[in-house]
Amino acid sequence: MATPAVTYRFKRPSDGCVFDDAQWNMLAHIFETFVPTLTPEETAELKKDYYQNVKVNPVDEKLIDAYAQESLMDVPEFLEDVDTTFQNHVPADKIAEIKTVLNILDTRLGSLAFTGSTIPLYEKTRQEREQIFLSWSLARMVALRKLFKAFGSIAKMIWARASNNFHAAAGFPGYPFTREGEEALKRTQEGASIAEANPEYTFEDLNSIEAAADGVIQISTDILIIGSGCGGGVVAGHLTRALPHHKLMVVEKGFWYPNHKQPLNERDGVKKLYEEAGTLQVNDGSMVVFAGSTWGGGSTINWGVSWQLPARTRKEWSEKFGLKFAESLEFQDCMDHVSQIGQVKPWLEAEHNISNAAILKGSHLMGEGYLSVPQNIEGDPTAHNKICGAFCSISCKGAGTDSPSRGGKMSVTRTYLAEARDAGAKFLQGFDVSKLVFDKKGNVTGAEGLWRADPSEPAGTGKKVFITAKKVVCSGGTLNTPVILLKSGLRNWWIGRNLHLHPVVFCPAQWKEETRPWEGSIISVANTEHTNLDNDGHGVVVEGMLMLPGLGNVCLPWNGALEYKKLMLRYKHLTNHVIIARDRDAGRIILDPKTGKGRVEYVVSPFDRSHLLETLISTMKLNRAAGAHAIFVPVVGVPSYTRLEDSEADQKQFDEIIATLRRTGLTAENTPYGSAHQMGTCRMGPTYRTGVCNEKGKVWEKQGLYIADASLMPASSGVNPMITTQGLAEWVARGLVADILKEEGTDAKSKL
Repeated sequence: MATPAVTYRFKRPSDGCVFDDAQWNMLAHIFETFVPTLTPEETAELKKDYYQNVKVNPVDEKLIDAYAQESLMDVPEFLEDVDTTFQNHVPADKIAEIKTVLNILDTRLGSLAFTGSTIPLYEKTRQEREQIFLSWSLARMVALRKLFKAFGSIAKMIWARASNNFHAAAGFPGYPFTREGEEALKRTQEGASIAEANPEYTFEDLNSIEAAADGVIQISTDILIIGSGCGGGVVAGHLTRALPHHKLMVVEKGFWYPNHKQPLNERDGVKKLYEEAGTLQVNDGSMVVFAGSTWGGGSTINWGVSWQLPARTRKEWSEKFGLKFAESLEFQDCMDHVSQIGQVKPWLEAEHNISNAAILKGSHLMGEGYLSVPQNIEGDPTAHNKICGAFCSISCKGAGTDSPSRGGKMSVTRTYLAEARDAGAKFLQGFDVSKLVFDKKGNVTGAEGLWRADPSEPAGTGKKVFITAKKVVCSGGTLNTPVILLKSGLRNWWIGRNLHLHPVVFCPAQWKEETRPWEGSIISVANTEHTNLDNDGHGVVVEGMLMLPGLGNVCLPWNGALEYKKLMLRYKHLTNHVIIARDRDAGRIILDPKTGKGRVEYVVSPFDRSHLLETLISTMKLNRAAGAHAIFVPVVGVPSYTRLEDSEADQKQFDEIIATLRRTGLTAENTPYGSAHQMGTCRMGPTYRTGVCNEKGKVWEKQGLYIADASLMPASSGVNPMITTQGLAEWVARGLVADILKEEGTDAKSKL
C-alpha cells in the first residue's frame, strides 16, 4: 500500500528553493512566528498602543487592521527575497548547517532537545512557538541564541523592506516623500527618453566581438583599472589627465543605474547596488557587512560623510607602520585635492534633522565634544535633503546640475569617472575578474574574467574575456581586491589579513514628536567625545543612522510578535544612532573552497566590544538628556527605557537598565552588529614582510601591478573612510604616473 503524500501548510516558494518540502515548511513556521497575523484581541491592543504613541497624523484605522492581519508569509516579495537569498547569497556550508537544524527540529528527539517537547514546531500554536523562541534568546546554549538571532534578523529585515502594509500603517511614504522630491522625480521621468538616447556613460558591448578559437573574447588597453569606486574612479580621472597618450579602461563587476533607472525603494536598491544584495555576513553570522557593488562603488551608496584622516592616525601610520608619507605635505595635498573635487563642506546647524539635532543637543547637555560633519554635497544642501534624505543610500536622487538641488552628492561618477569619460577612457560593466595574468618574469599582462551584458544574467555566468594591459590597478575594494590577488597566485602573507570593519552597534530611540527619520541628512553631526578611549587612538564616534524600513529598524528588540508590531508602528517617531568603533583587532578575507568567493572572517574582540559598550551607554544617556521618550537597547535580555514623570523614579529606572546592560555585555549572539566600512586587507608596508605593496601602492610580488583602494590602509581610519580612500588613490596615481614617465624616459611630471 502506497504511503500517503504529506501535505504541508507552507509550500516551497520555487522549484529552485534550496530546501526540501519538509525543511521549508519548518523554516516558514519559524519565520512566521516573528511577524504573524495577530488575533482580534491582540489587534485591539495594538490599536490602543498606536493611538497612545502616535498622536500626530495617525493613519486610517483600516491600514492598522491590514497590518495586524498580515503575516510575513502572506507577502510575495518576502518569499521571493528569502528564496533568492538562500539560493544565491548564502554559502553552501551555511545552507547545510541550516538544513541540519531544520531536520533535527523535525524529529521527536531533536524537538525535545530544542523545544522541550516532542511535538514539532509546525504543530504548535504561534503563541507556543513564540515562547520557545523567547527562551532561545536567553538560552545557555550558544547555538540556540544564534538561531534566534539569525532567523529573527532575516525575518524582520526582509519583511520590513518588502511589506507595503507595514509602510502604509507606519506612515512611511516611500519615495518621493516631499513636494520637492515629486518635482525632481517628475523631471527625471520626463527626461528619460532624452537620457536614454544620450547616456551619461557608454559601456563596451562585447557581444559585437567574435571570440577566439578557445572561446575567449580578447580586448586590449594600456592601463586597466579594476573597480570604479573611490579608489579606481580617482585613479582613472588622474591618469587620463596626466597620461593622455595612454589607452585606459575601467572595469566594474556591478552595473550603472542612471538617474531615470535608479532604484526608488530599499528592496530594489540593495539588490542592485550592494555586495551580495545586501545580505553579506561574517562567517559566524554575528555581523552584516554592507558594501557597494555598482558603478561608482561605495561613493554611489555612501552617505556623503567626508572626513579627512585624523592627524593622530596619520602619525600612527607613519611611526608604527613605517609609512612616512602619511605625515607628508604631499599626502595632505592629496586629501585636500580630492576634497576640493568633491566640493566638501561642513553642514549648517539649521539643516540638522531630529536625529542629528539629538546628537547635538544631547552632546551639549552632557558636556561632550561634537562636530558638524563635512559632506560632499554640491549646490543647495537643504534642497538636496528634501529630495534625497535616507534614499541617498540607494544612489543620490538629487544629483545633477539640472536638479532642483542644483547638485547633489558628488560621487566619483560625477567627478573623476566623468573626467576619464571626457578624456576618452573606455568602460566595461558587468565584468567580474577571475584572476590576473603574468608572464614568466612576473610582469602583469592582463586580467581574465566573466562578462555579463545585463544584470538579469546570473552572477558567476557570462562570456569569458581576457583583457591585455601593461599596467593594472586593482581597486576592487577591501572585500574583493585580496580575492583577486589570491586567485591569481600571489602569496604575500598579508593578502586578506588585517581586515578592519569599524564594527557598529545601534541606539534606537522614540520621541514624542514626529521625527520622520527618512528625511534630512543621514549624518550631519557626530559626537567625538569617545574617540580615544585607550589613549592610543582607539575609540568610538557616534553618528546618525540610515532609517529606511529594513536597515533602520532591524536592530529593534523582538519581545514577542505583538510587542514587535507595536514598536514598528512607531516608526515615524523613531531615531537611530550608530556607535562606530575604530577597531584595533582585525579579521581576514579567505576564499570559499567551493565557489572561490571571498568569505569574511571577523569577530568583534573583547577590547573593541568594551569600547562599543561604554559608548552605547553614553549614547543612551545622550538621547535621554536630549528628551527621548523611550530608548530601545539592542541587546537581548536588557529592558527598554521609557521615561517616567517622576524624575527620581525615572533616574532609578535608567540606572537599573544601565546596570543590567553592563552585567549582560555585548556578545556575538545577543547584539546585532553591522559594518559599512571595510579596510586593510592589502596593507601598505615598507617591506615585503610588512605589507602587500610598498608605500606607493606597488605590489611587492609582481611588476606593473598596483593597488588603490581602502585595502591599502595599515589600520582602520577611525572615521568614515571615503576621503582617506580617495586621498590614497590620488597618492598612488601620482606615483604610477611618475613610474610610467620614468619608464618612457620622459622628464614630464603629473599635472598635479
